[in-house]
Amino acid sequence: MTPSAEFVGRIQAVERVNLVARVTAFLDKRLFTEGVEVKKGDLLYRLEQEPFQADIQNKQATIAQFRAQLTNAGITLTRQKALMSSPAGQQARVDDATATQQSLQAQLVGAQAQLRQSEISLGYTRSAPRSTARSAHRGYGRQRGGPGSGVLTTLVSQDPMYVVFPVAARTALELRERYGSRSSAVIKVRLPDGRMYARAGALDFVDNAVTGSTDTIILRGVLPNPPRSGPNGQGGGPDVVRELVDGELVTAVVEDARPVMALTVPRAAVLSDQSGDYVFTVDAENKWCSRASASASRCPPPRP
Repeated sequence: MTPSAEFVGRIQAVERVNLVARVTAFLDKRLFTEGVEVKKGDLLYRLEQEPFQADIQNKQATIAQFRAQLTNAGITLTRQKALMSSPAGQQARVDDATATQQSLQAQLVGAQAQLRQSEISLGYTRSAPRSTARSAHRGYGRQRGGPGSGVLTTLVSQDPMYVVFPVAARTALELRERYGSRSSAVIKVRLPDGRMYARAGALDFVDNAVTGSTDTIILRGVLPNPPRSGPNGQGGGPDVVRELVDGELVTAVVEDARPVMALTVPRAAVLSDQSGDYVFTVDAENKWCSRASASASRCPPPRP
């Protein structure tokens, strides 16, 4: 037998990301269907790119201008240094040419940094997830996106999933005495329709504080959540189906990692009267008698 305890819990995604536009621009396209799984690198949104591309061209032109001026300043500095060997040379002109060259060099570095910032802003007009097995939902078709426009899409991870459930403080102490360590416990889930989820998980987190209003401690288990087998559950396409869904109300079952050997009888065979619980047994003469315990047996002693 496997001793177990059941608690009401919820499925929770390991990762949840709210997608927000980092630059202000009109929303050009939404490239996904709400509720489907998306993979790493899949484009989700595209903002209007023309203003950012024009800004990059402007920065590139500024860089080209500074480079031309820097080239001319270098030629002037070389000429002034060559004149120092003749009576026409002046140290003041060499110093001015050096300062001009260094100033243009600094302006070129600043212009290159501004170009890099513009390129980053252009990259922000394209959004894509950075990991696989995510579900995108609640996609809003906003006319204009920006840092202050709110959440465009919420991405939730699909595999693995957490099951989070509160446990009474007293029960938590009993579980700690029973299991000792997290590795001694196995987490299973009963789905809302009464079926047991086919895959077991492990206990990976026990809160270090008791919730005062409910006198409970939060426990969390982690379970695998691969695609469900079947015609619509394989292949990794947009129609992939998984058993566990973020926010789902389930029953968390905490079991011992190893079963315990015990002698059992069917529950229907156990009867009760004023003296307690008892069962019927058949003796050596094929006669029935009731047996409650070794000290309160109503059966004759066995024959030698």
